[in-house]
Amino acid sequence: MCCAGAALLFAHFFADSMQLFLNIALYLSWVEFAVAGIRWGLWEDNWPSLVGGGWLLACTLGVWDFSGHLYCPEAVLAPTAYFLWLLLLGYLALRGGMAMGAQARSFASVVEKICVALSPEHLAKRSFRYSLVALGVCSCLGICYIYAHFGSVPLFSDNPPLARYQFFNGPFTKNLFRFAFRVFSAVSMVASMYLVMLMHKDLSVSGKIASVFTVAFTMLCVLASGSRGDFSVLLLFIGIRVIFLWPAKKRLVPALMACFVCIAAFCAVTVSRVQSGLDSLSLVFSEISDAALLTQSARIHEVPLAWGKTYLSALLSFVPSSVFPFREAYGFGRYSLGIFYLGREAPIAATYGGLRPTFVGEAFLNGGLVGVLLFGLALGAILGTWKCRQGTIKRLSGGWVMFFLLSLLTVMVSDFYGIFHGVLLVACSVWGVEKMLKRFAS
Repeated sequence: MCCAGAALLFAHFFADSMQLFLNIALYLSWVEFAVAGIRWGLWEDNWPSLVGGGWLLACTLGVWDFSGHLYCPEAVLAPTAYFLWLLLLGYLALRGGMAMGAQARSFASVVEKICVALSPEHLAKRSFRYSLVALGVCSCLGICYIYAHFGSVPLFSDNPPLARYQFFNGPFTKNLFRFAFRVFSAVSMVASMYLVMLMHKDLSVSGKIASVFTVAFTMLCVLASGSRGDFSVLLLFIGIRVIFLWPAKKRLVPALMACFVCIAAFCAVTVSRVQSGLDSLSLVFSEISDAALLTQSARIHEVPLAWGKTYLSALLSFVPSSVFPFREAYGFGRYSLGIFYLGREAPIAATYGGLRPTFVGEAFLNGGLVGVLLFGLALGAILGTWKCRQGTIKRLSGGWVMFFLLSLLTVMVSDFYGIFHGVLLVACSVWGVEKMLKRFAS
């Protein structure tokens, strides 16, 4: 009895100690991010790292709020506590990778060449403005055609998520319209990002009007789909661009204003999606609370590691999943929901859009703790190259767009591969138009 009592006391002491350590680590990471974030974003101009770290900070707040409180000994074994440990591990790996990337000069040189190759002003010096406007407008018209075909604009329906997932943009939708919508959305968004970047470069009045119209048209079209992600991404990019047009010492006020606008818009779209009051962070970051349960389900049911299959599926996202069984099985939206609902009687909701457990959750499903470390290091090394070569990269529209999208991979890798395909489509289209014009001119 004495031994059993001592063991129980030790277990409670150990649990309390681990919980105290977890809370202290979270508080320190938030303080560290607040201090380093101002330096990264406003003085060193390393805003890609700021965006990446900011997403992870928001995710920890979402999980924290979802858990209610983490001060009871049993909470150490709770799914939220375990996922918080994973987030801290992933953030540590990300910071280590950033330090490595800032020192890797040869790697940074390769990245710089890629940024040049992806910059429309270098690919098509004469026609890039016209090509970008045409791509953006035509893609938006394609999105509008899909809305007209189904006779539904999700945002203005009684149930935006149902209208969106039922017709053309849910993980269980099996038609080519879903694929077409994602292509049109990615191309219009990327074209708009380039136009935002190049708007100040010797544009005529008509050119500026065309650029503003294209960006606004894109925002309205993606917002009408009821998607927070696409709309928030473009709005965040515009906010970052506005902030960094200011001198370093004058950025704090516009940065706070842009932050407020982005957060307010994100919350407003979230409220319209769930059609309920905004009473907690877990509502805004509902996917993150689900991610804690996702990792718990994977551990309880001993789900085999995917070993990169969800990443491969994302890389192959230029192939419609409706004609490719591999992507249908390992697309992260379907794959994660299958794990999430293991052992439950309730069927998977056809209107549920999948889980976004940050790069940490997806890396964990693919490679366990080692996967979290390796992917965090790799992603951090890429983001760290901005600091190494920002003097050159900052002058390239391709650098701004590419590094902004890379910073979004801290949310979820598979969620944004489609946008990278959009970058390639836009770059190839702009280059192709320039070549055709040169041939006709000669």
